[in-house]
Amino acid sequence: MNNIFDLKTKLYKEETIISSIDSKTDHLFTAKPFRLRAYPIYILALILSIACQIASGFTEVYMLFNWLSNFNLFVCIGLVAVIALVIEGAKRWSAKELAINKGLFALSILVVMQGASIFISYKGATALPKEIIAKPVKDLPVLVDLVQLAKERDLVIANKEAEIQAFWMANRKPKEAGGWRLSSSKLIRVPYNALMDSKKTLEAEKIKSLDLARISNNNLEQTATQKHIAAIATYNAKIETDSNIYGCVSLAIELAFLLAFGVMYYYLKHSNLEKQANPIAKRTQQDGTSERTINPNALGNNVTHNVTEQKQTLVAQTERKAATFKDYNGVRKRNCNCCGKSYEYTRDDSKYCEPKCRSKAFRLNQKSN
Repeated sequence: MNNIFDLKTKLYKEETIISSIDSKTDHLFTAKPFRLRAYPIYILALILSIACQIASGFTEVYMLFNWLSNFNLFVCIGLVAVIALVIEGAKRWSAKELAINKGLFALSILVVMQGASIFISYKGATALPKEIIAKPVKDLPVLVDLVQLAKERDLVIANKEAEIQAFWMANRKPKEAGGWRLSSSKLIRVPYNALMDSKKTLEAEKIKSLDLARISNNNLEQTATQKHIAAIATYNAKIETDSNIYGCVSLAIELAFLLAFGVMYYYLKHSNLEKQANPIAKRTQQDGTSERTINPNALGNNVTHNVTEQKQTLVAQTERKAATFKDYNGVRKRNCNCCGKSYEYTRDDSKYCEPKCRSKAFRLNQKSN
Protein backbone atom coordinates (compact mmCIF):
# COMPACT_ATOMS: atom_id res chain seq x y z
CA MET A 1 0.00 0.00 0.00
CA ASN A 2 2.76 2.43 0.93
CA ASN A 3 4.45 1.79 -2.41
CA ILE A 4 1.25 2.73 -4.19
CA PHE A 5 0.91 5.92 -2.16
CA ASP A 6 4.56 6.82 -2.74
CA LEU A 7 4.17 6.19 -6.45
CA LYS A 8 1.07 8.38 -6.67
CA THR A 9 2.77 11.12 -4.66
CA LYS A 10 5.86 11.07 -6.87
CA LEU A 11 3.73 11.20 -10.00
CA TYR A 12 1.71 14.12 -8.66
CA LYS A 13 4.85 16.00 -7.68
CA GLU A 14 6.36 15.58 -11.13
CA GLU A 15 3.13 16.76 -12.79
CA THR A 16 3.01 19.78 -10.49
CA ILE A 17 6.60 20.73 -11.34
CA ILE A 18 5.99 20.37 -15.06
CA SER A 19 2.83 22.48 -14.96
CA SER A 20 4.60 25.22 -13.00
CA ILE A 21 7.32 25.87 -15.60
CA ASP A 22 7.22 29.27 -17.21
CA SER A 23 4.53 29.62 -19.90
CA LYS A 24 7.11 30.63 -22.50
CA THR A 25 8.53 27.10 -22.48
CA ASP A 26 5.34 25.08 -22.28
CA HIS A 27 5.50 24.26 -25.99
CA LEU A 28 8.92 22.67 -25.46
CA PHE A 29 7.32 19.62 -23.87
CA THR A 30 5.16 18.60 -26.81
CA ALA A 31 5.60 15.32 -28.63
CA LYS A 32 8.01 16.97 -31.12
CA PRO A 33 10.67 19.14 -29.47
CA PHE A 34 11.21 22.75 -30.45
CA ARG A 35 14.69 22.18 -31.85
CA LEU A 36 13.33 19.55 -34.26
CA ARG A 37 10.34 21.64 -35.31
CA ALA A 38 12.38 24.79 -35.90
CA TYR A 39 15.50 23.12 -37.34
CA PRO A 40 14.57 23.75 -41.04
CA ILE A 41 14.04 27.44 -40.27
CA TYR A 42 17.41 27.53 -38.54
CA ILE A 43 19.09 25.98 -41.60
CA LEU A 44 17.42 28.52 -43.92
CA ALA A 45 18.51 31.36 -41.65
CA LEU A 46 22.06 29.98 -41.62
CA ILE A 47 22.18 29.79 -45.43
CA LEU A 48 20.73 33.30 -45.70
CA SER A 49 23.28 34.68 -43.25
CA ILE A 50 26.18 33.07 -45.15
CA ALA A 51 24.95 34.49 -48.47
CA CYS A 52 24.49 37.94 -46.93
CA GLN A 53 27.96 37.77 -45.38
CA ILE A 54 29.52 36.92 -48.76
CA ALA A 55 27.76 39.80 -50.54
CA SER A 56 28.48 42.25 -47.73
CA GLY A 57 32.09 41.11 -47.46
CA PHE A 58 32.62 41.67 -51.19
CA THR A 59 31.49 45.30 -51.03
CA GLU A 60 33.43 45.89 -47.80
CA VAL A 61 36.68 44.52 -49.24
CA TYR A 62 36.18 46.53 -52.45
CA MET A 63 35.71 49.76 -50.49
CA LEU A 64 38.69 49.05 -48.24
CA PHE A 65 40.86 48.45 -51.30
CA ASN A 66 39.72 51.79 -52.73
CA TRP A 67 40.56 53.59 -49.50
CA LEU A 68 43.97 51.92 -49.17
CA SER A 69 44.92 51.97 -52.85
CA ASN A 70 47.82 54.36 -52.19
CA PHE A 71 49.73 51.66 -50.33
CA ASN A 72 51.77 48.86 -51.79
CA LEU A 73 49.72 45.91 -53.08
CA PHE A 74 50.87 43.46 -50.40
CA VAL A 75 50.53 46.07 -47.64
CA CYS A 76 47.04 46.91 -48.91
CA ILE A 77 46.01 43.24 -48.89
CA GLY A 78 47.35 42.81 -45.36
CA LEU A 79 45.56 45.89 -44.02
CA VAL A 80 42.29 44.89 -45.66
CA ALA A 81 42.52 41.38 -44.18
CA VAL A 82 43.30 42.73 -40.69
CA ILE A 83 40.45 45.26 -40.75
CA ALA A 84 37.94 42.70 -42.05
CA LEU A 85 39.00 40.13 -39.43
CA VAL A 86 38.78 42.69 -36.62
CA ILE A 87 35.28 43.79 -37.64
CA GLU A 88 33.87 40.29 -38.19
CA GLY A 89 35.62 38.84 -35.13
CA ALA A 90 34.38 41.64 -32.88
CA LYS A 91 30.85 41.16 -34.20
CA ARG A 92 30.85 37.44 -33.44
CA TRP A 93 32.49 37.81 -30.03
CA SER A 94 30.10 40.56 -28.93
CA ALA A 95 27.07 38.59 -30.18
CA LYS A 96 28.15 35.50 -28.22
CA GLU A 97 28.95 37.55 -25.13
CA LEU A 98 25.61 39.34 -25.37
CA ALA A 99 23.77 36.02 -25.64
CA ILE A 100 25.49 34.64 -22.53
CA ASN A 101 26.01 37.58 -20.18
CA LYS A 102 23.83 40.31 -21.71
CA GLY A 103 26.39 42.99 -20.94
CA LEU A 104 26.22 46.63 -22.03
CA PHE A 105 29.84 46.55 -23.22
CA ALA A 106 29.15 43.64 -25.57
CA LEU A 107 26.04 45.40 -26.85
CA SER A 108 27.97 48.61 -27.56
CA ILE A 109 30.74 46.68 -29.37
CA LEU A 110 28.15 44.85 -31.48
CA VAL A 111 26.36 48.10 -32.39
CA VAL A 112 29.60 49.91 -33.29
CA MET A 113 31.02 47.06 -35.38
CA GLN A 114 27.72 46.35 -37.12
CA GLY A 115 27.36 50.07 -37.86
CA ALA A 116 30.89 50.17 -39.29
CA SER A 117 30.16 47.10 -41.39
CA ILE A 118 26.93 48.62 -42.74
CA PHE A 119 28.66 51.94 -43.50
CA ILE A 120 31.60 50.35 -45.35
CA SER A 121 29.32 47.98 -47.24
CA TYR A 122 27.02 50.85 -48.27
CA LYS A 123 29.95 52.97 -49.47
CA GLY A 124 31.36 50.04 -51.42
CA ALA A 125 28.00 49.32 -53.03
CA THR A 126 27.52 52.95 -54.08
CA ALA A 127 31.02 53.04 -55.60
CA LEU A 128 30.59 49.77 -57.46
CA PRO A 129 28.68 51.16 -60.52
CA LYS A 130 31.73 53.21 -61.54
CA GLU A 131 33.60 49.94 -62.02
CA ILE A 132 30.77 48.23 -63.87
CA ILE A 133 29.63 51.02 -66.21
CA ALA A 134 32.25 52.24 -68.67
CA LYS A 135 32.81 55.97 -68.80
CA PRO A 136 32.04 57.42 -72.27
CA VAL A 137 35.03 58.53 -74.34
CA LYS A 138 34.94 61.56 -76.60
CA ASP A 139 34.69 60.59 -80.26
CA LEU A 140 37.38 62.36 -82.26
CA PRO A 141 35.92 63.71 -85.52
CA VAL A 142 37.65 63.25 -88.87
CA LEU A 143 39.18 66.69 -89.45
CA VAL A 144 40.62 68.12 -92.65
CA ASP A 145 44.40 68.22 -92.58
CA LEU A 146 45.15 71.88 -93.23
CA VAL A 147 48.85 71.29 -93.80
CA GLN A 148 48.20 68.61 -96.37
CA LEU A 149 45.57 70.78 -98.06
CA ALA A 150 48.00 73.69 -98.24
CA LYS A 151 50.69 71.44 -99.73
CA GLU A 152 48.28 70.18 -102.37
CA ARG A 153 47.26 73.72 -103.32
CA ASP A 154 50.88 74.88 -103.38
CA LEU A 155 51.73 72.01 -105.69
CA VAL A 156 49.03 73.09 -108.16
CA ILE A 157 50.26 76.68 -108.00
CA ALA A 158 53.86 75.55 -108.53
CA ASN A 159 52.81 73.59 -111.61
CA LYS A 160 51.08 76.66 -112.94
CA GLU A 161 54.19 78.75 -112.29
CA ALA A 162 56.31 76.19 -114.12
CA GLU A 163 53.94 76.36 -117.07
CA ILE A 164 54.19 80.17 -117.09
CA GLN A 165 57.98 79.93 -116.92
CA ALA A 166 58.08 77.50 -119.85
CA PHE A 167 55.82 79.74 -121.88
CA TRP A 168 58.01 82.73 -121.15
CA MET A 169 61.19 80.86 -122.08
CA ALA A 170 59.68 79.77 -125.38
CA ASN A 171 58.53 83.26 -126.39
CA ARG A 172 61.35 85.50 -125.20
CA LYS A 173 63.65 87.60 -127.30
CA PRO A 174 66.85 89.47 -126.51
CA LYS A 175 66.85 93.06 -125.38
CA GLU A 176 68.95 95.72 -127.07
CA ALA A 177 70.58 96.61 -123.79
CA GLY A 178 71.11 92.99 -122.93
CA GLY A 179 68.95 90.41 -121.28
CA TRP A 180 65.66 88.86 -122.32
CA ARG A 181 62.09 90.03 -122.62
CA LEU A 182 58.79 88.63 -123.72
CA SER A 183 57.66 89.34 -127.16
CA SER A 184 55.16 92.16 -127.42
CA SER A 185 53.08 90.38 -129.97
CA LYS A 186 49.38 90.10 -129.10
CA LEU A 187 49.45 86.41 -129.91
CA ILE A 188 51.94 85.90 -127.13
CA ARG A 189 50.75 88.47 -124.58
CA VAL A 190 47.15 87.24 -124.36
CA PRO A 191 47.98 83.60 -123.42
CA TYR A 192 50.62 84.82 -121.01
CA ASN A 193 48.18 87.11 -119.21
CA ALA A 194 45.68 84.23 -119.06
CA LEU A 195 48.28 82.06 -117.40
CA MET A 196 49.03 84.75 -114.85
CA ASP A 197 45.31 85.21 -114.08
CA SER A 198 44.87 81.45 -113.55
CA LYS A 199 47.76 81.51 -111.09
CA LYS A 200 46.12 84.29 -109.10
CA THR A 201 42.84 82.35 -109.16
CA LEU A 202 44.60 79.27 -107.74
CA GLU A 203 46.14 81.32 -104.95
CA ALA A 204 42.72 82.77 -104.06
CA GLU A 205 41.15 79.29 -104.09
CA LYS A 206 43.91 78.09 -101.76
CA ILE A 207 43.10 80.77 -99.22
CA LYS A 208 39.33 80.13 -99.49
CA SER A 209 39.67 76.35 -99.18
CA LEU A 210 41.86 76.71 -96.08
CA ASP A 211 39.29 79.02 -94.48
CA LEU A 212 36.44 76.61 -95.24
CA ALA A 213 38.46 73.68 -93.86
CA ARG A 214 39.10 75.59 -90.62
CA ILE A 215 35.38 76.37 -90.24
CA SER A 216 34.44 72.74 -90.93
CA ASN A 217 36.97 71.50 -88.38
CA ASN A 218 35.62 73.88 -85.75
CA ASN A 219 32.05 72.74 -86.38
CA LEU A 220 33.03 69.08 -86.14
CA GLU A 221 34.90 69.67 -82.88
CA GLN A 222 31.97 71.57 -81.35
CA THR A 223 29.53 68.81 -82.36
CA ALA A 224 31.77 66.13 -80.87
CA THR A 225 32.18 68.15 -77.65
CA GLN A 226 28.42 68.60 -77.28
CA LYS A 227 27.83 64.89 -77.81
CA HIS A 228 30.48 64.07 -75.23
CA ILE A 229 28.94 66.46 -72.69
CA ALA A 230 25.52 64.86 -73.23
CA ALA A 231 27.03 61.37 -72.86
CA ILE A 232 28.79 62.41 -69.63
CA ALA A 233 25.53 63.81 -68.24
CA THR A 234 23.71 60.55 -69.05
CA TYR A 235 26.58 58.58 -67.53
CA ASN A 236 26.50 60.60 -64.30
CA ALA A 237 22.72 60.22 -64.02
CA LYS A 238 22.96 56.46 -64.51
CA ILE A 239 25.81 56.24 -62.00
CA GLU A 240 23.76 58.15 -59.42
CA THR A 241 20.67 55.98 -59.99
CA ASP A 242 22.60 52.72 -59.88
CA SER A 243 24.52 53.87 -56.79
CA ASN A 244 21.25 54.49 -54.95
CA ILE A 245 19.91 51.10 -56.05
CA TYR A 246 23.10 49.29 -55.03
CA GLY A 247 23.16 51.13 -51.72
CA CYS A 248 19.56 50.14 -50.95
CA VAL A 249 20.37 46.54 -51.89
CA SER A 250 23.37 46.54 -49.54
CA LEU A 251 21.21 47.87 -46.70
CA ALA A 252 18.59 45.21 -47.44
CA ILE A 253 21.34 42.55 -47.33
CA GLU A 254 22.54 43.84 -43.95
CA LEU A 255 18.98 43.84 -42.59
CA ALA A 256 18.45 40.32 -43.91
CA PHE A 257 21.64 39.25 -42.15
CA LEU A 258 20.43 40.80 -38.88
CA LEU A 259 17.08 39.02 -39.28
CA ALA A 260 18.80 35.69 -39.94
CA PHE A 261 21.10 36.29 -36.97
CA GLY A 262 18.08 37.01 -34.74
CA VAL A 263 16.37 33.80 -35.87
CA MET A 264 19.50 31.74 -35.18
CA TYR A 265 19.94 33.41 -31.78
CA TYR A 266 16.32 32.67 -30.85
CA TYR A 267 16.67 29.04 -31.98
CA LEU A 268 19.91 28.39 -30.08
CA LYS A 269 18.65 30.15 -26.98
CA HIS A 270 15.41 28.17 -26.74
CA SER A 271 17.10 24.93 -27.77
CA ASN A 272 19.46 25.39 -24.83
CA LEU A 273 16.48 26.08 -22.58
CA GLU A 274 14.82 22.92 -23.86
CA LYS A 275 17.94 20.86 -23.12
CA GLN A 276 17.97 22.17 -19.54
CA ALA A 277 14.31 21.39 -18.94
CA ASN A 278 14.04 18.22 -20.99
CA PRO A 279 15.32 15.75 -18.31
CA ILE A 280 12.30 16.56 -16.10
CA ALA A 281 9.91 16.00 -18.99
CA LYS A 282 11.57 12.72 -19.95
CA ARG A 283 11.48 11.45 -16.39
CA THR A 284 7.80 12.38 -16.07
CA GLN A 285 6.99 10.68 -19.38
CA GLN A 286 8.79 7.52 -18.28
CA ASP A 287 6.98 7.53 -14.93
CA GLY A 288 3.66 8.03 -16.68
CA THR A 289 4.17 5.15 -19.11
CA SER A 290 5.32 2.69 -16.44
CA GLU A 291 3.62 3.73 -13.20
CA ARG A 292 0.30 5.12 -14.37
CA THR A 293 -0.77 1.60 -15.22
CA ILE A 294 -1.39 1.10 -11.48
CA ASN A 295 -5.02 1.85 -10.63
CA PRO A 296 -5.32 2.56 -6.93
CA ASN A 297 -9.15 2.61 -7.17
CA ALA A 298 -9.07 -1.10 -7.95
CA LEU A 299 -7.69 -1.79 -4.43
CA GLY A 300 -10.80 -0.60 -2.64
CA ASN A 301 -12.40 2.51 -1.15
CA ASN A 302 -9.85 2.59 1.66
CA VAL A 303 -7.01 3.10 -0.79
CA THR A 304 -9.00 5.68 -2.74
CA HIS A 305 -9.71 7.67 0.42
CA ASN A 306 -6.07 7.54 1.48
CA VAL A 307 -4.88 8.60 -1.98
CA THR A 308 -7.35 11.52 -1.90
CA GLU A 309 -6.03 12.65 1.47
CA GLN A 310 -2.50 12.27 0.20
CA LYS A 311 -3.33 14.45 -2.79
CA GLN A 312 -4.87 17.16 -0.58
CA THR A 313 -1.80 17.16 1.64
CA LEU A 314 0.46 17.30 -1.39
CA VAL A 315 -1.52 20.24 -2.84
CA ALA A 316 -1.04 22.15 0.41
CA GLN A 317 2.66 21.39 0.40
CA THR A 318 3.17 22.36 -3.25
CA GLU A 319 1.25 25.66 -3.27
CA ARG A 320 4.52 27.52 -2.89
CA LYS A 321 6.14 25.31 -5.56
CA ALA A 322 3.61 26.40 -8.18
CA ALA A 323 5.68 29.52 -8.71
CA THR A 324 8.95 27.58 -8.83
CA PHE A 325 10.85 27.88 -12.08
CA LYS A 326 14.30 27.97 -13.61
CA ASP A 327 15.61 31.02 -15.42
CA TYR A 328 17.59 30.81 -18.68
CA ASN A 329 20.85 30.26 -16.78
CA GLY A 330 19.43 27.25 -14.91
CA VAL A 331 19.12 28.99 -11.51
CA ARG A 332 16.24 27.71 -9.36
CA LYS A 333 13.91 30.55 -8.41
CA ARG A 334 10.60 30.94 -6.62
CA ASN A 335 8.09 33.73 -6.05
CA CYS A 336 7.86 35.09 -2.51
CA ASN A 337 4.55 34.28 -0.73
CA CYS A 338 4.47 37.81 0.72
CA CYS A 339 5.71 40.32 -1.84
CA GLY A 340 5.61 38.09 -4.95
CA LYS A 341 9.19 38.95 -5.99
CA SER A 342 11.25 36.10 -7.50
CA TYR A 343 14.30 34.97 -5.55
CA GLU A 344 16.84 32.14 -5.59
CA TYR A 345 16.04 29.53 -2.94
CA THR A 346 18.24 26.88 -1.35
CA ARG A 347 15.73 24.94 0.76
CA ASP A 348 12.64 23.20 -0.60
CA ASP A 349 10.45 24.52 2.24
CA SER A 350 11.49 28.15 1.64
CA LYS A 351 8.55 30.55 1.30
CA TYR A 352 9.90 34.10 1.67
CA CYS A 353 12.68 36.04 -0.03
CA GLU A 354 13.99 37.71 3.17
CA PRO A 355 13.28 37.87 6.94
CA LYS A 356 11.29 41.09 6.55
CA CYS A 357 8.70 39.32 4.39
CA ARG A 358 8.62 36.38 6.82
CA SER A 359 7.86 38.74 9.75
CA LYS A 360 5.24 40.61 7.75
CA ALA A 361 3.49 37.37 6.76
CA PHE A 362 3.58 36.17 10.39
CA ARG A 363 1.90 39.39 11.61
CA LEU A 364 -0.77 39.17 8.92
CA ASN A 365 -1.43 35.55 9.85
CA GLN A 366 -1.87 36.51 13.51
CA LYS A 367 -4.29 39.30 12.65
CA SER A 368 -6.37 36.97 10.50
CA ASN A 369 -6.53 34.39 13.30
